[in-house]
Amino acid sequence: TGLFGRINPVLEIKPIKMKGNTIENISLGSFARFKDLKLAKGDIVKVLYDIIPYAVFDETDPNCSRSNNDPFEAPQVCPDCGKPLMIQENGAILYCENKKCPCRRKGKILNYLNKMHIDNISYATVEVLYDEGYLKEISDLYRLKDHRKALEKMDGFGKQSVSLILDSIYSNMEIPE
Repeated sequence: TGLFGRINPVLEIKPIKMKGNTIENISLGSFARFKDLKLAKGDIVKVLYDIIPYAVFDETDPNCSRSNNDPFEAPQVCPDCGKPLMIQENGAILYCENKKCPCRRKGKILNYLNKMHIDNISYATVEVLYDEGYLKEISDLYRLKDHRKALEKMDGFGKQSVSLILDSIYSNMEIPE
């Protein structure tokens, strides 16, 4: 599940090495492309790679083959909140329309961080802080300082990383302590 509730189909492949990189996952880009490929477990595809890996099923390529398994079906419910998924009219996007879905809430926080030019807070950081209950809404960003000691004790955090996060949040603001 991506930002704002979009379901991003990802193809998991046996690891291959191309241009010095090991590729194990390939984004299919859209729900429409997922449907068009009609892939099933065990299908053999061609992987093109320049900057971003791209999977194709080429009927004319003898190296590509179908497994005769049933094609993958799109999920019917959101993996984050369990609510029914919707398809946008053009059929290209599968998404969760639940405004309280965790993926949408995290997406709003990340969008805010980007728009406000607040650095040093990645998607992974937002996800951890969300899952730990410290960051459920945008306004919670400005309460993180109240949890500094607890944050510093969390795995993957520490005094320096918490200081970087808090400094980023407050760097362009004058908020009374």
